[in-house]
Amino acid sequence: MGRPASDHKLSSLPLQIFIFFHQIWSILFVLITISLLFYKGWVLGYPISSMIVDIIYAVLYAAVDYSRLFLGTKGNKCEELAPLVWFIFLSIPILVTNIYFMKLQSIIIDVDSAIGGVSIAFLAMEILFGLMTSFSFSRAQFVR
Repeated sequence: MGRPASDHKLSSLPLQIFIFFHQIWSILFVLITISLLFYKGWVLGYPISSMIVDIIYAVLYAAVDYSRLFLGTKGNKCEELAPLVWFIFLSIPILVTNIYFMKLQSIIIDVDSAIGGVSIAFLAMEILFGLMTSFSFSRAQFVR
C-alpha cells in the first residue's frame, strides 16, 4: 500500500548523484584508457603483450564497475543493506585497478594519473556516502 506518513526515506541523494555521474565517467575512463594504450603502443613502444593484458584488465574493470554501480543504485533506491555492502566491497578491486592504471603500468603518462585521480575521487565519495547510507539502513532495521 505504501509507507506511513511518519516513515521517512533513508536513501541518499548525494550517493545517487555520485553513482549517476560515475556511470558516465566509468565509460569515459575505459575509452580513454584503451585509447591511451593504443597511443602508447604506437608512439611510445608499449610492449604488445602488456597492452593486451591491460586492455583485458580495462574491460574487466568496466564489467566489475558496472556491476558495482548497479548494486549501489539498487541498494540505495530500494533501501536494501545487502546490495550496498556488495557495492562497498566491490570498490576494493576498482580501487586496485585505478592504482594500477595510475602507478603500475609499464609506461605512465600524465593523463593516466589525471584520470586515475578523478576515478579515485569518485570512488572515495561513493564509499563515504555508501557507508553512511548503510549505517542508516542498518540502524533503521535495528529499530524496526
